[in-house]
Amino acid sequence: MLIEGKNTSRAQYLIRYEDPVNEDGRKLYDSPLPVTEWRSTGWTLIERAPGETIPFEAWLGAVDTPPARVPAGEPCPRSGWWHTPARADSRRLFKTGDTFPNIDNSDYGSTFWLWSQDQITPQL
Repeated sequence: MLIEGKNTSRAQYLIRYEDPVNEDGRKLYDSPLPVTEWRSTGWTLIERAPGETIPFEAWLGAVDTPPARVPAGEPCPRSGWWHTPARADSRRLFKTGDTFPNIDNSDYGSTFWLWSQDQITPQL
């Protein structure tokens, strides 16, 4: 049983994702990094009832961790909006299992597809 406001424990809280850049303005990593801080939760575990557990996703929901970058020619691991640095304005919708296309003659080099932080469908 959890009781609100008693013996507050702490947990890491996700604030946002950001893309760190070097002095030249180039991204240091292929995917955005989480920015977190420790915050009080307001909850304390008093006692765990034997045999009474709930799967993590059932009470908290799926953790929104962006998928790793995926090379061209590989299947899409999660439906949603993806983009590639190999082409400007490349953001597009893929379904799970779709094959990511290669961008030919790109100055970027190999084509990798990245999960877009913006998962909102554009309005016309």
